[in-house]
Order: sequence, then C-alpha cells, then structure tokens
Amino acid sequence: MITSEVEFFGEVTEISPYAQESLSALGLEEERVKVTITPELPERLIIGSRYKVEVEFMVNELLDVIVIPQTALFRYEGEDALFVVKGNRARVRKVTTGAETRKEVVITSRLEEGDLVVLDPRLDGIDEGSRVSPTIIN
Repeated sequence: MITSEVEFFGEVTEISPYAQESLSALGLEEERVKVTITPELPERLIIGSRYKVEVEFMVNELLDVIVIPQTALFRYEGEDALFVVKGNRARVRKVTTGAETRKEVVITSRLEEGDLVVLDPRLDGIDEGSRVSPTIIN
C-alpha cells in the first residue's frame, strides 16, 4: 500500500439532516452524518471513489489573538475572570472572552500580551493578593 500526504482545501457543500445508525467493526453502535465536500484539488492529483482520506474541518481561523487554557478562567462577581501576577501577587482580572474550544478560550479584552496568568486558580491558597512565584511556560 502506498501512502502519501497531500494537503488541500475544500468546501462543505452539503450536510445530511440526519445521522445513519450502523455497527462498527468492533460491534459498537455508531451514528454517522454524511458530509459532502467539494475539494480544491492540486493539478494532476486524482482521488478515486474508494480512496480513504482524513479530513480536518476548520470552522474559523483567528489570527493575532490571546488564547488561554479554559482552566484559567473562573466566575467572579458574575463575570469571567482570571488571576494575573503583579508584583509576585495574584490579582483578579475580569476579562471578556470570545471564541472557544473545549480546551482554550480567546480573551478579547482586559488582558495584554505578556501578562502572566495563573493557569490553575483552583490550587489551594490562591486568592486575591496571594503571594505567588511564577514559572513561565512557553
């Protein structure tokens, strides 16, 4: 079997309004939704009807945004907030959020590039004004 990776874009042109139930090779119940994609194939690339392909869906692409782990957020006075480190102390900072995934969230205001953020505010002893020793993670 010959395999090679070729990346190209495409557009979703149709999504079935319902899922089809079936059994997997392992005997597990699956629900599959048929999605039709019109590919933008590179010249001289031919994909046959029985080819297996891996598809990655990109719903939205955001550039030049500040992204933090969801775990860093908590509710404070009815708003989203996080702890930033100022002068080796944890300080509550209310923030505005934008797009999110299951693991990350975009911060749209009140946080600047370079601000140090406490990644796990649920750690014992962290509260407004707590002394912290930051470790920078890239």
